[in-house]
Amino acid sequence: MLPTQLRLAQIVERMHTASLLHDDVIDASALRRGAPTAPASFGNRLSILGGNFVLGRASAALSRLGDSEVTELIANVLSNLVEGEILQMRELKLDADVATTSWRRRYWKGVHKVLADEPVEMHGISTCKKPA
Repeated sequence: MLPTQLRLAQIVERMHTASLLHDDVIDASALRRGAPTAPASFGNRLSILGGNFVLGRASAALSRLGDSEVTELIANVLSNLVEGEILQMRELKLDADVATTSWRRRYWKGVHKVLADEPVEMHGISTCKKPA
């Protein structure tokens, strides 16, 4: 594994953490893996700001990798994540069981598209350039 590949994995994990901070606010979750969530401990405002801060730092680190294809791929993944949350919120008001199934189907369809239909971007991840 190249150092830039390891760095990319760390960056994606930061972005995942930011999404969890936001998700716990959206879902009004009191616990995550048996421990109090950030919103339960610090409130919604600080949780959202914390998620935004982590996402901002991760984005800056991603830009320092110097690979525009990887940056674009990660940006698209984040956009799809937000779109999925919006769809889930909108559909949950209609029918919780149908909404969850529909949202999961759309989510996995998007993941499959990234993995199967965009080999250039995936190749970019496997060959991350050294930072300048």
